Amino acid sequence: MSTDILAEARPLKAIVSDAEKMPSKAPNDVEIEFSWSKQEEAAALRKLDCYLMPLLVAGFFVLQLDRSNISNALTDTITEDLDITKNDVNVGSQLMSAGIVIAEIPSNLILQRVSAPIWLTFQMGVWGTIALTQSWCTNINSFLATRFLLGVFEGGYIPAGQYMLALFYTREELALRTAIFYFGNYSATASGSLIAAGILNLGGTMGLSGWQWLFIGSSLSLSVNALFSVSM
Repeated sequence: MSTDILAEARPLKAIVSDAEKMPSKAPNDVEIEFSWSKQEEAAALRKLDCYLMPLLVAGFFVLQLDRSNISNALTDTITEDLDITKNDVNVGSQLMSAGIVIAEIPSNLILQRVSAPIWLTFQMGVWGTIALTQSWCTNINSFLATRFLLGVFEGGYIPAGQYMLALFYTREELALRTAIFYFGNYSATASGSLIAAGILNLGGTMGLSGWQWLFIGSSLSLSVNALFSVSM
């Protein structure tokens, strides 16, 4: 048996198809046994960690940046440029939360219909596009609409990410990977303001305000992560 287990793994559909063709009961003299060494299992686990975890953590990181960027945008000229008040911004935040709550269950139902990698990639692609359109907002209506839609398409990411972890890791391995997954959230919370401070300094470049560059930056980073996720 090769040590590169994942590289030689057969497509899931083929495995399921073969399993369905097998008799429901094996003869008494047939004994099916799967075995591999601890070294092979450790190698497969390392490869899985290097392949899956960075994508999930990066997605969670950008998700948290998107959710907190509006607070950083308030330190720039977003209220003056869009002719809105801080109360309007709070309404936008509430609409985003409402979108998250509304979308969580439907998103996970869709997840059961399509593969988790496809749905996660689609979500990141759409909410990255919506995050980009925030930089084009010109009034309160477009601002509120983009905040709500952002919540809708972000709502299923965390449950879907945890579902992905449960698919690939055993119960003993899952706790550590879940902690690593949430590291994306905590690291974004810790570093988000510092990142925003640097991006806001781009204000005036190419005729765009600092808050516009803030939304563009998070959108571009998410788009890159979505492109890498296509191969999942």
